[in-house]
Amino acid sequence: MRNDLFQRALPQIFKDQDLGGLYGHIRGPDQPLRDNQRKSGTTVLFFHFVDGLMFAGDRKEVMGTYPIRSQDVVKIHQVGSFVAFAFAGLVSDGQFIQNKLEQANGGFKRAYGYPLSIKGQAQYICNYLFNYRHYFDPWGMSLDVLLGGRNLDDKYEAYEISGDGCIEQLEYVATGSGWSGATYVLDESRNALKKHTLSLDDASLLAVKAIFKAGQIDAGTSPLQVALPTVATITKNGFQLVEENKIIEIRDFLLSMEKRNG
Repeated sequence: MRNDLFQRALPQIFKDQDLGGLYGHIRGPDQPLRDNQRKSGTTVLFFHFVDGLMFAGDRKEVMGTYPIRSQDVVKIHQVGSFVAFAFAGLVSDGQFIQNKLEQANGGFKRAYGYPLSIKGQAQYICNYLFNYRHYFDPWGMSLDVLLGGRNLDDKYEAYEISGDGCIEQLEYVATGSGWSGATYVLDESRNALKKHTLSLDDASLLAVKAIFKAGQIDAGTSPLQVALPTVATITKNGFQLVEENKIIEIRDFLLSMEKRNG
């Protein structure tokens, strides 16, 4: 989509709601996060595979500095027929940005009859976070967003967007408190990820293995023994969750290998 058209369209769609819901989230620069604020803790990731994109995330939510609030939180969300949204950071910030993106997608499709491109959606989040970061604190909102999907030309794109509005298109990435462990596992399959050659089965195994490694080294990420990760794909068939039975099969395999290797 032409950038000039994109820049003209969104203000018309959202001219009465640019700051809608914003003031409930304002935090001054000298106001620290409260101990009872809900954080997703989190490890979330995406990568390309042969049929499209795969997203995965653990299920832990913490309150303040790692007291566990829940092990059942889903962090991978569908925000369009062919679009996935994930975030690490404050739950309120993530829900707020997800809601704004869903409004943008709905408004754009009603106005033009076709969906906003993946790049356009990522740029919308980026612009929103950058333009309003001073309403929250000097460093922006406390979250990191992963967004990816399938465009009308059948091409897949995925982006990482930080709370200060920084944006980067990537082949694969992990973010959140357990990012280093997950990235270590993804890097072992770097060549296959860059060439998009992993099958669905191999991609599912890699995604769960990455979350497993993150949970081993990070207190903010659910251990695989405690909670199954969420794994989802974006393919020509749209957004789909990988079946729980498949995740259980992979979990049991990884745990048996861990036990065998001592």
